[in-house]
Amino acid sequence: MSTESTAPKREWPPLERGRLVPGAKEWLDEHWGEYPGEWVAVRDGQLLGHAFTLDELERQLGGSLKIALITKMV
Repeated sequence: MSTESTAPKREWPPLERGRLVPGAKEWLDEHWGEYPGEWVAVRDGQLLGHAFTLDELERQLGGSLKIALITKMV
């Protein structure tokens, strides 16, 4: 039995390395551990959404993941 996923490969926009989303680091420092296992979207020091899957988070954000820092809380 194959362990490869049959789901279509998701295409992601290129990352803008070195560009920090304003307020993201401060929010993460303050709230780390509040959303274990979830993806969070942060912009301007505010939580925009959180979900256990990126698809759900994208739905919460109206289809755009490019507007915020997106990270998985561990």
